[in-house]
Amino acid sequence: MKAKEKKNKIFTVILWSLFGFIVLPLFVASALIAIQGNANKKTVPSLFGYMPMIITSGSMQPKINVGDLIFSKEVDIASITEENIISYWDPSNPNKIVTHQVDDIIIKDGKRYFQTVGIFTGSEDTAVVPEANVLGIYTFKIPLVGNIMLFAQSPLGLVMFLLIPLGAVLVYDTLRRQKQQEQKEEEILKLKEEIKELKKGE
Repeated sequence: MKAKEKKNKIFTVILWSLFGFIVLPLFVASALIAIQGNANKKTVPSLFGYMPMIITSGSMQPKINVGDLIFSKEVDIASITEENIISYWDPSNPNKIVTHQVDDIIIKDGKRYFQTVGIFTGSEDTAVVPEANVLGIYTFKIPLVGNIMLFAQSPLGLVMFLLIPLGAVLVYDTLRRQKQQEQKEEEILKLKEEIKELKKGE
């Protein structure tokens, strides 16, 4: 294999890898969040047991920032301790999910209630969180990816994050294959000319 052809093939593999392992999964994840969220406002999408959520408030800065994509995992309520960060349905707004730190645990009539606090303000939330509202414990985050995923859900984001990269990869691959075919045809034509010249000399 010629060095140039090998280089082109490697570049093509890299392009497809970037699209397949970064762009496409990011788009699919954002679409999953949007579809499941719109289908049922009381259902949180889950990816391999983890619930992805996009942070839109700065109440947990600097640990968790606006635009971060966080993942919370469902756990046994009894295992939650103070200082854990939990995601839960806001008792004051049943359609809103909040992710705050546990400041105190109250046990009443055999049930747990969590007093939560936003790190940024340091003030306790007005309403305590019933254990039935708890979705899970915050486990990790991917900084700023949430903003990208929100943009990817828009019509312009769809074009920029899916159609343009895919189109670019397909166009490059098509041009590369076309050039290879032209080179092969030129080599065949050249070989025929050489054979013709050899026959003349016999």
